[in-house]
Amino acid sequence: MKLQFRQLSRWIASSLVAASIVASASTSAWAWQDKKPLTPEEREALRKKVEDQLKNEKNKTPPLSNDQKQKLLDDLRKQTDPQIQPPRERSSRSSGSSLPFRKMNASVLAAFRDVVLPVHKSTVVVKSDGKETALGAIVGDSGWIVTKASELKGSILCKLADGRELPARIIGVDEETDLAMLKVDSTGLPAIVWEPSKPQVGDWVATAGTTDVPTSVGVVSVLSRGVSAPRGLLGVGLEQGEGAAKVREVMPNSAAAKAGIKVGDHILSCNGKVAKTHEDLIAIVGRYAPGDELSLVLRRDGKEMTIKATLAARPTDGRSDIQNTMGGPLSARRSNFNEILQHDSVLRPNQCGGPLVNLDGKVVGINIARAGRVESYAIPATVVTALLADLQSGRLMPPPPIAEYEKQLAEALASLRKAEESVQEAKSQLDKVVGEAQEALKKVESVRSATQKAVESAQAALEKAKADAAAARNAAGK
Repeated sequence: MKLQFRQLSRWIASSLVAASIVASASTSAWAWQDKKPLTPEEREALRKKVEDQLKNEKNKTPPLSNDQKQKLLDDLRKQTDPQIQPPRERSSRSSGSSLPFRKMNASVLAAFRDVVLPVHKSTVVVKSDGKETALGAIVGDSGWIVTKASELKGSILCKLADGRELPARIIGVDEETDLAMLKVDSTGLPAIVWEPSKPQVGDWVATAGTTDVPTSVGVVSVLSRGVSAPRGLLGVGLEQGEGAAKVREVMPNSAAAKAGIKVGDHILSCNGKVAKTHEDLIAIVGRYAPGDELSLVLRRDGKEMTIKATLAARPTDGRSDIQNTMGGPLSARRSNFNEILQHDSVLRPNQCGGPLVNLDGKVVGINIARAGRVESYAIPATVVTALLADLQSGRLMPPPPIAEYEKQLAEALASLRKAEESVQEAKSQLDKVVGEAQEALKKVESVRSATQKAVESAQAALEKAKADAAAARNAAGK
């Protein structure tokens, strides 16, 4: 039994390495001839690594019995051994000769049921505006869930393994890893168990879903590494001009052409960064990715102007594009990661964001992107666990989306219009009061004037009466 187990372990390791190398080229049978075979030393080293992994039964949760291991290896052998596959499957290009796609067979996935059993209840389906956009992993029993950030839009719900759908809110986002922390109002949730050590090349991994059968299985194909962002393309030829980069060529249908850049223009700055030489401008533009918008200050015919240009993607090998998208679409965000684990599990973009586990059922990473036909990325557990406190703290709370800003602006404008109407109404009332007061003042002034005239007349009459009386007294005395 032990000898047979060791032989099967070694056979699967060698088959896995060979098939993983082949699968990255093509699903066609002729692609197997294009790959350089492993040296005996490399093959033996990888065989020993997988054998050691499968023999190590310490700290397994839950442990696999020898019978379970034997069944797992037997099932895998049936699905991957070209010697026992029907001739049609071995020779047909359309049947798919790569090991990763054979591992999607239902019987192979079922063989890993015990591997994902400890973690599938800790996995959730994340819905954005009612559409399933990602998976998530419960990292805290009081409702903390980590998932893929760039897929979150609109109203967010988390569907738990028990069928409940709970509203979720975003508490934190880490741009470098594309991870987001969600919070649902629930307690007593089953949190995942992390694996403190990183997996090695050749280690088996499984992607957990919300059922007791894994979503996908595969092997770690590349050691932990970074994935740089692709450089965007402006589409101009440059030469040195008078104190700035001068455009000597504009490529047809390029980002520059669509933005209105012309031959002879001098590009003075890009996104506020001054470019005194064409080398400066090349270095500045090279920091931005396809889809990024640049604000360019130009000098044309002695006048300065500002235009906007959205960078395009650089041309790629058409064959590579076709091969990478075979089997389904790729993740929109699949680059610019400082550290990832690469494995050959076949995932859909909406199956990213959830836990990736080893044969012990412990989480070695969070799937973050499908980057190619047999190329999926996961953020290592060591990186994720180091971020959890910051993601939960609220310090990484993302700004409201543009739609939210627009809503707030519309509400502010409505309040402003209402205030202006209130001010106008108050002004009208004030004008009315002032007018009435002015009319009353005029009446008072008229009464005052009439009274003044009456007083003056009375005084004149009194004076005249006094004079008449004096005259009468004088006449009587005589």
